[in-house]
Amino acid sequence: MDPAAAAQSEAGGGVPGAPAQEGAANGADAGSKREREGGAGPQENPKKARQNKIEAEYVKDLLLEKEKIQAFLPVLPLISRLLEKEIAVGGGAPNGLGADGEGHVGWKGPEDLIMESHEDLPGGQCKTSIRVLVPTEKYPNFNFVGRLLGPRGNTLRDLQQRSGCRMIIRGKGSVKFKPNEDPEAMMNLPKNAHLREPLHVVVEFAGPSTSATATLKFARELLAEYVQAPVDDRNDRVKRAQLMDLARINRDDRAGGGGPPRGPGAPR
Repeated sequence: MDPAAAAQSEAGGGVPGAPAQEGAANGADAGSKREREGGAGPQENPKKARQNKIEAEYVKDLLLEKEKIQAFLPVLPLISRLLEKEIAVGGGAPNGLGADGEGHVGWKGPEDLIMESHEDLPGGQCKTSIRVLVPTEKYPNFNFVGRLLGPRGNTLRDLQQRSGCRMIIRGKGSVKFKPNEDPEAMMNLPKNAHLREPLHVVVEFAGPSTSATATLKFARELLAEYVQAPVDDRNDRVKRAQLMDLARINRDDRAGGGGPPRGPGAPR
C-alpha cells in the first residue's frame, strides 16, 4: 500500500477515499438534524392559542358591556354579580388567580402586569394597583401629560369612567410647580418622592378579586393609545377628539358668560 494512502486510512479509521468522505457527510447531516431538533423550542398548541384569543375577546366584550351600564350597577346588584362572575370565568381564573385558605379567590397578579401594590380584603375583595410606563425617554419632547389629561382633565376622567379604575399620573413631569417654588426643594418632600421616577400612570382597582386581572388589563389597553409613540396629527384620533372637546368647552364658556369660576374653593 502506498505510504500516503496507509496514513490516510489509519487516520480516518477506515478505507481511504470515498467511503471516508461519505461517513463525514452522514455525520454532518446527523449533527444538523440534532441541531434542528434541539434548537426548536416548544411549539404552542394552536387549539389552545385560539381558545385563549377567544376568551380574551369575550372578556373584553363583557367589560365593554359593563362600561355601558356602569351607572345602573348600584341598583342592579344581581346583574352586577353575574357580570363579575362571568368576567372571572371568561378571563380564565387560573391565570393570576388562586384560592386562599378561606376558599376565597385571591389575586396574585400575572407576570405581564407591572405591580405597584396589592391588598387582600375580606369577602374575596381586593385593592390593587399596577404601573403603566410612559415612553418619555424615547420621546422627551412630547407632551404625554397633556395628552393623558385632555382639556380640563376630561380625558383622564373619561378613561377612569370607562375602565372602572382610578388613574393617577406620577413621576417626572407630572407636577407643575409654581413660579415661586424651588423645584429641588419640592422634590425632596416625601409626597413628591415619585417625581424622581420616570413618568408613569398608576392604575388602581378596588373590587372582587375575580375581576382584578381582566379589569386592570382592560384599563392598560385603554391607556395604550395615550402612551404610544407620537403619530402624525392627521392620523391622531385622540388629538382630534380632544380638539373637538376643547371647542365644545370654549363654546359653552362663551354661551355661559365664561363658565364657572376656577380656583381654590370654587365649585367644580
